Amino acid sequence: MKTKIFVTAASIVMGFSSIASAKSFKSMRNNQGAAGYSRMDAIEPRSSFVHLEPVIGYTSSTFGGVEGKNGAELETIGGMQAGLGLRLGRSQLQFETGLYYSERGAKLSYPYSSDDVIVAPGRAAFDYKFKYLEAPLYVRYAFQDPEATHFFIKGGGVVGLLQEAKMTGTGGLTGSVDIKDSANETDFRAGLGVGGVLRINNMFSVLIQGDYQLGLNKVNKESAEGTEIKNSSVALSTGLVFDI
Repeated sequence: MKTKIFVTAASIVMGFSSIASAKSFKSMRNNQGAAGYSRMDAIEPRSSFVHLEPVIGYTSSTFGGVEGKNGAELETIGGMQAGLGLRLGRSQLQFETGLYYSERGAKLSYPYSSDDVIVAPGRAAFDYKFKYLEAPLYVRYAFQDPEATHFFIKGGGVVGLLQEAKMTGTGGLTGSVDIKDSANETDFRAGLGVGGVLRINNMFSVLIQGDYQLGLNKVNKESAEGTEIKNSSVALSTGLVFDI
């Protein structure tokens, strides 16, 4: 156990470079002999190029480019996010992509009145819910050694393919309407995120991350008064990391 700790610490200090590793193992072989060298070589830390990251999380989203008028208010709406991330690289600078299912949208509420004595004046609301299959294209930078416990930042773009779009009314108007035909099938966004990886062993880690995404193109195909509705969201997710 002491030997394994010593090798791990030595590898971190020397930067996991091949020259430093060779010198470290040579020194240990001189002190411990050929048998000791074999034992150290057998527990050498892994350096994986491919990392799989299954995650699940929560999204809080709304629409950008929309302002409430005549007492209307735009509110956030919660949703789910889940999928499999793929991270490539051994250095502190790596590439991240994957495939995710994500729910986004917004809630628009406004005051209403009615001549019908059965319906009292109040507020009506429409929940706009969009479901996407998304692929992030991120560059990720680890502040510490990516093979150990570390914090990171990431940024880039996201491509979303629309799977379902519905508008659900409450209050004065109730019911659900399919609005997929009036929404763009592809949603491009810019994204920025932060997170951390907790190393458990040489093949398995725990991931916690959060990101902000802002739509670059409008969600709606056509709109009154030239309004361009864009997705805007914050997401928090957690998952596992498997080094292959």
